[in-house]
Amino acid sequence: MGSESEINFFFSMCPDLCCLLSDDGTIQQVNAVWEEKFGHPTTFFEGKKFTEFMTPEDANSVFEKYQKRIHGGPSNGSTCKHFHSDGSLLYIEWRASFSPNFHKMYAIGRDMTEEVRLAENLKKAIDAKDKLFSVISHDLKSQLAGLIQMTGMMSDHEYNFSKEELIQYSGMLHESSKNLHELLENLLNWSKIQRGIMHIEKTDFDVKQVFTKATNPLIAAAQSKKIDIQITVEPGLCMTADEQMISSIIRNLVSNAIKFTPTNGHVSINARKESDVIHFEIQDSGIGIPDEMRPKLFKHGENVSRKGTNGEPSCGLGLIITEEFVKMHNGSIVFTTQENKGTTFEVDLPQ
Repeated sequence: MGSESEINFFFSMCPDLCCLLSDDGTIQQVNAVWEEKFGHPTTFFEGKKFTEFMTPEDANSVFEKYQKRIHGGPSNGSTCKHFHSDGSLLYIEWRASFSPNFHKMYAIGRDMTEEVRLAENLKKAIDAKDKLFSVISHDLKSQLAGLIQMTGMMSDHEYNFSKEELIQYSGMLHESSKNLHELLENLLNWSKIQRGIMHIEKTDFDVKQVFTKATNPLIAAAQSKKIDIQITVEPGLCMTADEQMISSIIRNLVSNAIKFTPTNGHVSINARKESDVIHFEIQDSGIGIPDEMRPKLFKHGENVSRKGTNGEPSCGLGLIITEEFVKMHNGSIVFTTQENKGTTFEVDLPQ
């Protein structure tokens, strides 16, 4: 085990947690790293049980291993959850050696908190991506299946379509193609954000022009549902931002508003300057967002896929992209909603 001076020297030099324990698990001596890691002075620990600073489930497991180690059991490492003085959790990997001559246990612990949390975050990110791709692949498959079926029927000589039927089917093909394009565009943007290659390129632009340009491709979808779209922008309103990202924010929010608004509804788009921010509002008279879906809207991997009022596909990726673009501009996005009465999304971007 070594002399007291040798132990003290090692304790002072070791960068990890070191302690000397009696055979019943009582702490006899700790090094200064304990104070740094746990937020208590070293004298606070002496005379207390080693397991007092662990979560109850780890305390029981560790004490069993401790007893086995005293009686010659293996020196397998254990990662345990400990309490910091502020109540937060620390993950410490312990290894121990018992001296039968002195009836004392020497233990050394390495702080693995950062590694454990990184591993947990990585797993969450992978799970979220898996769920997101599962939803996206389902939507892609559904859209492609519809395209294949319609184009197959139109190319089959056994079908003798009238002019009106051809116009109807070509309209359906066009709508399905637009849905695919929207989904793929959002997926491409999301991929760029995840890889860190999406960068802001700020320019000065007229807000009303960008709003009009962003909503023009959506007019046909709104007209097919007899939805009235109103754009109200403060006269002469300009801003400095990434024009493509702002356009994507508006397009995604307005597209969602149209999808979830029934026939004969309305969508209003407003923009104005408030103090030092540009404030956007996209308000609809749609079906609203169910209670169980609200906390999931901006979370990767959460299932917020549901069809629009006319069966339009939506996997929720557009809102995730929208929030990412808002964050990249150091802005904020919030929403209020009432089922069967409508939803309002509000975006604030620094001017």
